[in-house]
Amino acid sequence: MKKMKNKFITFIILLILWVIGAWLYSSYLFKNSDRDSFVLLIEGAGLLNEQVLEVEKRENLYIWDIISTQGDNSLVIIEWWDGSLTRLGWNSTIEIKELFITHDLSMMNISFELLSWKSWSNVISFFWEDSYFKEYFMDSEASVRGTVFDVDLENEYIYVLDHEVTLTTNDKSFIIWERDPFSLKTFSFIQLEKFIRDIKNQAWEALNDKYDTEYLEILKQEALEKFKENIILKKFDEVIQSEDLEKLIWTMSESEKQELYNKLLIEYQKINFIKSSDDWMLFLNKIKLKEVLLATASNDNKKVLIQSIMFDFKETIQSKNFNHLDSILPILKNHSDILKELDIKFSDYFDFNILPDDLKQIMLNNLESLKNIFGQSVDLTKFKNISVDDIKSRYNSIKNNTDKVIHWVLDSLINK
Repeated sequence: MKKMKNKFITFIILLILWVIGAWLYSSYLFKNSDRDSFVLLIEGAGLLNEQVLEVEKRENLYIWDIISTQGDNSLVIIEWWDGSLTRLGWNSTIEIKELFITHDLSMMNISFELLSWKSWSNVISFFWEDSYFKEYFMDSEASVRGTVFDVDLENEYIYVLDHEVTLTTNDKSFIIWERDPFSLKTFSFIQLEKFIRDIKNQAWEALNDKYDTEYLEILKQEALEKFKENIILKKFDEVIQSEDLEKLIWTMSESEKQELYNKLLIEYQKINFIKSSDDWMLFLNKIKLKEVLLATASNDNKKVLIQSIMFDFKETIQSKNFNHLDSILPILKNHSDILKELDIKFSDYFDFNILPDDLKQIMLNNLESLKNIFGQSVDLTKFKNISVDDIKSRYNSIKNNTDKVIHWVLDSLINK
């Protein structure tokens, strides 16, 4: 029995060494691939410094380059080397501040300054702790990770459509959440109804939403093909299924963990933008990869990962793909200490008072699990018009459901 155990451990170690060796080889190829940033004129007129841009012709970008659109109905796209995009509306100008990347991809820094009019950025990558994507404007700085946001200097607002933006100005910081418009004139939040009615450029948002949808669909198809062909991920998938994964990681040195973390993060970034509603298999593998990243990450990187998975959690609820909760909730439960350290409250991600009834139902179904993870920040009294009788009624309406977990949670809630 002992010999069999030793053989198994030896096999696992050899497999890990093989995977790391393959990663090193693929990393070498990756380092030597084309990772430039480009500017592309879609329509109208534009300039790269003094050079007139031609429609549909890519031009390489370098630090301190100035890009501008000329006249109405002009549109330029900046294709950053990491796959993120920035679009410039008509009569807009930006200046590139940083285009920095280390050979091992451990640090990626992109920044630019919006000098006039408006920009729309879709930042799809997940960054290491020391990496960032920043946009400067009006003596302010917007720092983001995996975020879609709109900056309009004429109407003086910033609007986040996905995730969050950290805005720093005059030594003050503001966290701007999605669908919570922020005034760059008063540095205060704008009532959403007023923003939609009087301020937001509906046509600009619709245009960018169309382009984003088309672009992300292309990236998804590329990711699917690469995932099917990726021998490294297939071998890793065999390892991750092992019940001895935790023991395996426990026996690794800190340098081995760091090596594994770095290589996995490169693979993870290729599917980070995938949402639960996009592709079931890719999203599930995204969560699995994130789970192992958490097991091998430093404490600071764990914080970044937990914040990221909170957005996966929110997106899963909002898109009603509740089957993914079985993958997400255990991860949050296992890292509840980090949630507490970051002071992440459930109410920061969900406004109980505006949740549709079917989403309130899901919260009720998972109430005990959520309380175990988030503590008292999950409070039943937050729900409007929800009573114990209502809970019992909901329970009876689904008592024939085959999901035993839901039965157990609601039984414990009703009979406590």
